[in-house]
Order: sequence, then structure tokens, then C-alpha cells
Amino acid sequence: MSRLSDLQRRTHPVAYLLLILPFGAVSGYLSVAVAYALAQKGMSVAQIGLLVALYMAPQAWRFLWAPIVDTTLTRKSWYLIGATLSARERDGHG
Repeated sequence: MSRLSDLQRRTHPVAYLLLILPFGAVSGYLSVAVAYALAQKGMSVAQIGLLVALYMAPQAWRFLWAPIVDTTLTRKSWYLIGATLSARERDGHG
């Protein structure tokens, strides 16, 4: 491939904004709205903190596992792995 075609294939930075936006929304929703609702229902602050910490733990270690994802397999392979792991079996009852 020529250098010009390499430059044309680069992803625009706005695409990354759109991809990371849902992650930020979910993080904020869990750590603020859900935490508030659970506190109103009587859950202890320690339990709420544990829930939020369990959610955030994999993200804290992203700098270690992200390079592995970025440098191994292909985009299609990672997509298929993710789709397979997130699929659930339907038993025919809706």
C-alpha cells in the first residue's frame, strides 16, 4: 500500500469520541444515579462502594490489557470473540 492510501484509511478522531461516549455514560450512571438509588433503598455506603469498585476495577487495569487486544488477532477475530461471549442462548420462551 502506498503512503497516500495509508493516510486516507486513518480513522477520524470524532469516531473515538463516539465510541467512548457510552462507556462514560455508563460509568457516570452507575457511580452517581444507581448509587443514589441504592442508598435511598437502604443499601450501605460500603456495599455501594464495593459495587462501584467492582465495576471500575477492569478499567483501572486497561493500560495492561489494552496493548494485548491491540496487537493480537484481527479486528474481525476480536469482534467474533466479543459477540460470542456476549450472546445468550434463547430457550424459545421469548
